[in-house]
Amino acid sequence: MLQSHFKKKSLWRFFVQLFLAKVVFLALIGWWAEVQAVTIDELISKGKDYNGKKVEIEAEAIGHLMWRQKGAWLNVADASSAIGVWLERAQAKKINFLGNYNTVGDTIRISGTFNMCCKVHGGDADIHVEELQIIKSGHKIEHPFDERKLRIFLFLAGVTTCLFLIKILRRTPKEN
Repeated sequence: MLQSHFKKKSLWRFFVQLFLAKVVFLALIGWWAEVQAVTIDELISKGKDYNGKKVEIEAEAIGHLMWRQKGAWLNVADASSAIGVWLERAQAKKINFLGNYNTVGDTIRISGTFNMCCKVHGGDADIHVEELQIIKSGHKIEHPFDERKLRIFLFLAGVTTCLFLIKILRRTPKEN
């Protein structure tokens, strides 16, 4: 009798665990299917297909953070193109490096809603960020001074000055 009781209890636990595993699996599949990883170029070229849908991109934060009352604008660029994204203030404060001539920007993973013509922000294409993750921190870029280029510049400036002086000296006064 006791053995039968344990078999029923074990069987019951097995089915409960199986049911919970199925629920978790379906939830993960639903979340995965909901967010689509794309390139920025794909978003722009197939905007109608992605409009209003959750998307995920990996891109470099570039330019400047443009602070507004409720959040901030940021431009992001991947290998294909660039797009503006709308962030909450707390999300924007996570970004340490913005790409420009002297800096490689933070590489970020953004999940959010793509808007082909955003009604909230003047009709432009944008992404309203829901999740932001820093994948790789940016860094400063060293631009070494190239003395060879300076010598070439000085030589060409000297040649140009000499040619200009020769032209002035060769001018003959006009006769009246």
